Amino acid sequence: MKKAFGYYSLIFAGILTLAAMILYRNVMYTDTNVYICFGVALAAIVLSVALSGALKDNVLQSILIIVASAALGLGITFATAKMVNQIAYVVTSLDPFKTIQSFVTYAVLAVLDLIVVWVAAFAPTVKAEA
Repeated sequence: MKKAFGYYSLIFAGILTLAAMILYRNVMYTDTNVYICFGVALAAIVLSVALSGALKDNVLQSILIIVASAALGLGITFATAKMVNQIAYVVTSLDPFKTIQSFVTYAVLAVLDLIVVWVAAFAPTVKAEA
């Protein structure tokens, strides 16, 4: 079967998830729940890629993408909750931006990852046979 845009979007989302997990190690205050959430999201994305075109209906694949989206959202929320004091210190100019620079880099990548997963959710993973 020929692969479509959604298939490659899911692969890209998996790479972004892995990159976000690696970047999160550099954040000042980390939370184990973030690694768990991103691990669940990565597993769901990998399963979704593996099942592309294998099933006649895409219900399981849709559920996996929903699980990945929820896990990514939770991971971003947990990470932000852990860093909220440092963000406030930077906003009030008590700390330099360098304090949260690694967190901002992680957060931008994680939100981009979530958007790519959403795009992949609405894109076909296999081209229709003619």
